Amino acid sequence: MTTPRKAQIAAILGAIALLVLLLFARKTGAPESTKKSESAASTDFSMESYIDSIKKTLDKNALALIEEQAASQSAAALDSLSGIWHSLNQAGIEAHYLQKSAEMQQDAKKWNKAGAAYYKASRFATESYRHYFVDQAVAAYSSSLQLDSSNLDTKVNLGICYVESTAEPMKGIMLLREVVAKDSTNINAQLNLGLFAVQSGQYDKAIERFKKILRLNPEFTEAYLYLGQTYANIGKKKEAIEALEKFKELSKDETVVSEITQYINQLKNS
Repeated sequence: MTTPRKAQIAAILGAIALLVLLLFARKTGAPESTKKSESAASTDFSMESYIDSIKKTLDKNALALIEEQAASQSAAALDSLSGIWHSLNQAGIEAHYLQKSAEMQQDAKKWNKAGAAYYKASRFATESYRHYFVDQAVAAYSSSLQLDSSNLDTKVNLGICYVESTAEPMKGIMLLREVVAKDSTNINAQLNLGLFAVQSGQYDKAIERFKKILRLNPEFTEAYLYLGQTYANIGKKKEAIEALEKFKELSKDETVVSEITQYINQLKNS
């Protein structure tokens, strides 16, 4: 996971609502009351059946290439299979073979890649598959940390999975706090703590996180957008407009700039 995204930022107004949801959308976890049943459903998931169902949609050439590599159980063949499925935009199956290769070689980097692929798959999966992929992402990132506990990016990614998609969000928050305690300049951790603060209505804390990011990197464009929207949420229109104008200055996407301009005008006229 590179620059992480969040959904359901509180009180998104007007045009920026669609902008934030489209550009920075992230799935949040289901209500806690439903998580137990989802978890139980995920135990019925069969990766083998899932792979078979996807194979039925492939052309003969792709299928032949997959079958050729599947005949071997070597790490090289597993890596090749993960690459093939990556090229087919099947992140869940890509992750499955990365996981097998990581298990065989006990490779922290491969575990990390498997976690990232499983998490990606969870973001686009139907509800019946999503929870399985999240569970596997958590397991993969945890395995990576067991082999390399010094990798703070892996710890951030594991924390995000816990907060967004499990019944243990505080476990994820604590992981993120551990990261910033060890390295306060970790922008990924600071950003996610800020975004989670917005979700829980802790706007002052969120603002401090976003300001911290901008002190570390004044050209971190997204932070200006989040800062501007957070200021707008608490009625500080002047500060919101200043942050959004800075976002416009740095953004190279004309469509985004147009949307932000409309939102700024709404703030000025409200």
